[in-house]
Amino acid sequence: MTYKSPEVSCLRFNGDLSCFSCCTSRGSRIFNTDPLMEKCTLTESGTFNIIQMMGRTNYIAMVSGGRMPVFEDTVVSIWDDSKKKIAVQLAFEETVLNVKLKQSRIVVVMCTKIHIFQFLPEIKKIAVVETRENFGGLCDLCMEIDKDLLVFPGRRIGSIQLVNLSQLSPGTSTTPLTFNAHKNEVSYITINNQGSLVATASSKGTLIRVFSVAQKNLVAEFRRGADTAKLYSINFSLDSSYICASSDKGTVHIFAVKNLLLNKRSHLQKVSQGLLGPYIDSHWALASFTVPPECPTVCAFASQNAVVAICCDGSYFKYIFSKDGLINRELYDNFLQIASMDDDF
Repeated sequence: MTYKSPEVSCLRFNGDLSCFSCCTSRGSRIFNTDPLMEKCTLTESGTFNIIQMMGRTNYIAMVSGGRMPVFEDTVVSIWDDSKKKIAVQLAFEETVLNVKLKQSRIVVVMCTKIHIFQFLPEIKKIAVVETRENFGGLCDLCMEIDKDLLVFPGRRIGSIQLVNLSQLSPGTSTTPLTFNAHKNEVSYITINNQGSLVATASSKGTLIRVFSVAQKNLVAEFRRGADTAKLYSINFSLDSSYICASSDKGTVHIFAVKNLLLNKRSHLQKVSQGLLGPYIDSHWALASFTVPPECPTVCAFASQNAVVAICCDGSYFKYIFSKDGLINRELYDNFLQIASMDDDF
C-alpha cells in the first residue's frame, strides 16, 4: 500500500532541543529528537499552525490553523497533556504569529506587539512591548531559569533588542539593549541556553553574526554562502561551542563559535591582510551536509558532535562531525511514518 505523507505546515524544537513538534494536515505530533520516536499525537482540538512545548513538561502552547482549525488564530490555548485538556486560553485582537513558553513566562508575538505574561503558578500579564513590523513573528526567549531574557527585532532596520523580563512589572518599562546587527531586515534570531550569546541572520542570508550579551559587541561572523538565501533555523549547541544553520539552499552548515580557528578560511586569506575584502576574510563552515533543496528544514544538536536535520517532507538526518571537519551520516529515517510510542514526556 502506498503511503501518502500528510502536509507539514510547521516544525519546531522545544527549548532544550530534546523534542520537536510537527503540525500536519491530519493533526499534530510530538517526537523525541534523539533517539527518534513519537511521544504523542494531538488530534483532539483540530489542526494547528503553532505548537510550542514547554521543555519536556505536560504544557504545550497551541494556535489553531490549517485545514480543520477549532479556534481563531487570535487565540493561544495552553494544553495540559497530563489531563488531556486545555488548561487556559488567551484571546487577542490580532493574529498570533509566534509563542514562546517556559515555566515562568508566556510570550505571545503579533505583528507590532509582544505580550508578556507570568505563567506558573498563575497567569498574569506583565507588559506589552511595541515593535517594528514583525511579520515573521521573530523573537526568542532564553530558557535558563535564572536568565529571563527576550530578544526581538529592534526599531531600526537590521537591529535587535534584548529585554530582561525580570525587570518588568505591570505599569513599568525598561530600556532594552540594542545591537545593530545587519544592514538589511533581520530574518532570524536565536539566543543560547545560557543567555550569553545571540545569533542573527538578515533577509540576505549570507552571514550569521553572533553577539555577546555581557560585552555588548560582535564576537563572530560566519559566512553561510555567497547567494541570497532564506534561513529556516539557527541553533547553538548546549554548551555554545557550535552553531548550526539550515536554509532553502538545501545545506546545513556547522560553525565553531568558541574556537574560531576550527572554521574553514579562504586560501587567499593568509595573503590578503584584509585588502581583498570581508568575503575572503570570512569564517566558513567547519562542516556541512545536504538535505532536500527548497524543503523547509530545521536543525539542532543532538549531542556535542551530532546534528539532526528535520525536513517538512518527513526526512530525518543525523550526522556526526569532528573538530577537523570530517562529517558522516549516521542515520536517515522518515518521522512521518513512525508509529506512536504513547510515552509520557
